[in-house]
Amino acid sequence: MLSVEEIWLEVRAAGSLDVVGYRSDGRRDLLHESFEGKPVPPLSASTHSWIAVEAHDGTEIEELIWSADVEAQLPGVVAVVPTFRREEDATHQAESFLKSALVTRVIVIDQGGTLRDHTMFRELLAAHPERLQFMEQPNLGGSGGYARGMIESLSDPECAVLLSDDDAALPEESLRRMLIAQALAGQRGRKLVMATPMFSAEEPTRLISAAEYVDRRTFQWGAADGLRDPLSVASATERLVSALDMQHTPDYAGWWGALLPPGIVAEVGLPAPYFLKWDDAEYGLRARKQGYEVMALPGTGVWHPTWGVQKTLTTWVAVLLHRNRLATAAAYGAGKGVIRDSFVHQIKHVLSLQYDVAELWAAGIDQFLDGPEWLGTDLANARNAAQASEYQLPTTEPRGDIPERQSPLRTRKGVLRAIAGTLRKPNMDAETSGSVNDFTWRDGLGMDRVVITNGDGTVSSELVRDPRRARSLLSRAAKQHWMLMRRWHELSGPYASRLKDVTTAEHWRGLLRANS
Repeated sequence: MLSVEEIWLEVRAAGSLDVVGYRSDGRRDLLHESFEGKPVPPLSASTHSWIAVEAHDGTEIEELIWSADVEAQLPGVVAVVPTFRREEDATHQAESFLKSALVTRVIVIDQGGTLRDHTMFRELLAAHPERLQFMEQPNLGGSGGYARGMIESLSDPECAVLLSDDDAALPEESLRRMLIAQALAGQRGRKLVMATPMFSAEEPTRLISAAEYVDRRTFQWGAADGLRDPLSVASATERLVSALDMQHTPDYAGWWGALLPPGIVAEVGLPAPYFLKWDDAEYGLRARKQGYEVMALPGTGVWHPTWGVQKTLTTWVAVLLHRNRLATAAAYGAGKGVIRDSFVHQIKHVLSLQYDVAELWAAGIDQFLDGPEWLGTDLANARNAAQASEYQLPTTEPRGDIPERQSPLRTRKGVLRAIAGTLRKPNMDAETSGSVNDFTWRDGLGMDRVVITNGDGTVSSELVRDPRRARSLLSRAAKQHWMLMRRWHELSGPYASRLKDVTTAEHWRGLLRANS
């Protein structure tokens, strides 16, 4: 992919082993049956290859060294780390980056007002007064934290910019590989944003996501490669290599670990002021329009705590997620497929007893329909406003028991039972349970009650069929999406124009001053 003609793999081991190449086209080639240092022949027939060293029984591998005969001038890296009341994580993250010779400067933006009084961080700051830059500001969300750091990075225009979560562990070797790939691409006139594949911090060999894209029809984000579900990388397999093969062009790098090339901040601008969700995707789409490419490099990775999908959907975050999705879709000229997709998902939410999700999405739709004036003006109160929607949700008294998990009904039968359930009272003869990360809308079809559990078996939430609430939500969804259909093109232009205005450094400087 980067026109490297020959890669050397030197293996120091006691015993025997094989060197195997897995191609993205599904082929498995035995490259060497010796552990002596030899060049690994390039596998030009595939978009990428995975080289595996398979040790025989009793073999001990002492050292693996990869090398290629290329010249690459690596820039320094400015690491940007926003944090909100995670003092230990932020301190360890800053310390980790400061240990790397690749990192020129670390900018920590505290949006919780607690880091200054943390003893370990104060000591770290005193020990690195030139390389560690500490800034404080009100909680303006992820976009506000990253925007502040990106503005500061403009004083080092020759440096790459690393956007990192405070609780994401990025090994130095991963950063080195990303820098090399980016520099080699730059030598060939390609402007490359490096995405970092994300692994589970709880299960280190479990790959959660790699390359991401945005479906232009529905404006849902998803895997640009074949990685549809988390996958073990404990050993190289045809399935793993096939999963990493690109099926769509990647659109963006998740900001749990995104390496931006030198000059991009000055050229492309700063994040959309979204508080949470969609700022990284929108930035990638904007960069793509200006000639940048996105690459997720196999062999790199960041280890990040996984998050429960259900908790993301059933809290105030869902309001901002759906509002920002609609705003981005409108600004980028998406068709009405995004509205149809939203309506279908609202129906799914209601029929599967996810009434809270439907309520929160509805609040996001109302905010979108009010027009784009909120963009760049609501960061200081976005969280409180979204949480107000959550606090207004009806509550149900949990029964306490956890029913056995039932196999989901066949979709057609489940839908018919769910529709009939909007007209009759629940008799609690159809109950099931499921974990927070595995629950899907089909699990709730035709049920009277669903208990969602955490990984440790405790109750996360409880869904109980409520015919009156279901009918009200279905009526509201129909009215809202009819209004979206009528006003979609009318709102697209204003959202695109507003987004262009609020992503400049000048606007962000004013916004940060106003909220200082």
